[in-house]
Amino acid sequence: MTQADTRLSTPPLSTSLSNVANPATDSVDTARRRFLSQAAIVTAGSAALAATIAVPASATAVVPAPDPILEAIEAHKAAHTEFVSWVDRHCKLEKELPSERRQTHITAWEEAIVKTDDPRWIEAEREVSLSSDAKNDAALDLLEVSPTTRAGVLALLDHVAAYDKGRVSWPDDWHPTLLKTLADTLPLLWQEGSAA
Repeated sequence: MTQADTRLSTPPLSTSLSNVANPATDSVDTARRRFLSQAAIVTAGSAALAATIAVPASATAVVPAPDPILEAIEAHKAAHTEFVSWVDRHCKLEKELPSERRQTHITAWEEAIVKTDDPRWIEAEREVSLSSDAKNDAALDLLEVSPTTRAGVLALLDHVAAYDKGRVSWPDDWHPTLLKTLADTLPLLWQEGSAA
């Protein structure tokens, strides 16, 4: 029976587990708990340190979405470049081909194709008309996109000034509509705390 008393694995119901002292296991349990808690602290600290080192500070900052006006400006530039390229080809063909081989005339409103014309002339006529329409559509798209940043407003104004300097015309009533868009946009962007 004595042997059974020393092997008692559960305390009597009248005592709590925290009050039961077991000298053989107390020092081991305390050391084990201390070791596990220190290991957890070291692991957590190491993970936090690794995360801080691995991620640059700039990557943790909130990156604002790009201003949609920048994409619209690039689309207009590309459309204008395509138009100028076709106008250049058209001018070269005008010098190269005799007048009887370039009678075809194509616009957005009419298409008068002469079958005896040089196929390159017919293509150039068609592409000048199409690229002119695409360029105007891209210019009108600029009016539909409101800048969302001050940098976007400045990029738009810079683009308009550079385009005007090239003496290429905008679609009819384009400038008044642009001014109205800017008049609506600028007060929102220049409020305190707005994006730069």
